[in-house]
This record gives sequence, C-alpha cells and structure tokens, in this order.
Amino acid sequence: MGDIKCARCGEPWDSYGVRHGDMEPDESEKFLAGKGCPSCGFATRCTECRGTGKIELEHHCEVCGGTNKILGWSAAKVTGHGYQDGRWYFGYSPNVKVVPENAKFLRAERGHQSLDGFVQQKWFRCWACDAEPCPRCKGTGKFVQRGEDKSELFAITKKLNGNDCDGQDADLEDLSL
Repeated sequence: MGDIKCARCGEPWDSYGVRHGDMEPDESEKFLAGKGCPSCGFATRCTECRGTGKIELEHHCEVCGGTNKILGWSAAKVTGHGYQDGRWYFGYSPNVKVVPENAKFLRAERGHQSLDGFVQQKWFRCWACDAEPCPRCKGTGKFVQRGEDKSELFAITKKLNGNDCDGQDADLEDLSL
C-alpha cells in the first residue's frame, strides 16, 4: 500500500494508516470522502502557517518560541491551584499565565481528564509576535486550495467501490500520483 494525497491540500497519508490509527474513525471517513485531512483542518486552515495567519519567526519569541501559536487550557472547575472556570491559561506549573482576553482564538482541541479535573484546550494566535502575515492566506489563517481540488473524485471512488476498501485505496493511490 502507498500514499493517498489529501483531496484538498495534497498532504500525503499512508493508505493503511488512514484506516488503522493515523486518524480517528470520523476523520478517516471525512478524508476518504474528499473533505480534507487533519493537516488542513478539513479545508478550514492554511497549511502554510497552520492557521495562525503569520509566518514562523526566525528569532525566539519569549511567549510562543517562534511558532506564532499558544496552546491554552481551561479547567472545568475552580481548583486548589486557583484556576477559575471560564479563564484561559497557558504554560505549566509553576509558570502558569493567563491568556489575554484579546487573544485571537484559532481552533479547539479535544479536552482531556487531568489531575485537576476535565481540561479543555484551545489554540490561540501569539499576542507577543510581530511576525509578517502568511503569504498564502494573506494573514487570515483560512484554508487556501493548493493545486487541483480532487474532492469530487474521492466521492466518486467511494460510490464506485462501495464497501471494497482495498479497491477504494487503490483508486485513491492512483489519483495521488
């Protein structure tokens, strides 16, 4: 088995891995239907800047390290550490800081259970960076089609192959050449 390129952004994915652990089942289904992949946020975020709208910095930013994004978290309850429900934080103890209220939200991540209870996670654009806007998305962070959109072809292979996963994978690998 070979690679299948995302119908929207062209990112290569191992055809076996798409169905066996590289993606969640719902992500795999969307990918095989030609709706995009996790790399492009299923055709919602720019693959050049990963949705931040800014090019990566050549120098070190004290807040984000040059990545232009911050993973913030919010505790679902008030904890013994003083974190308040509804506030967003970043960093790790003992250097936890509050995300400024004017920080631009980029996208949500799945929450998880921590020692302090359930924690939600969101990515924010770094408020401390002075990076230039991304040339691909012009600073919006939104998805920009790269090359030919093959989403209709992906849908056709699904319809033609029905439940034949191997047949669909072979057709999608051929489209990816």
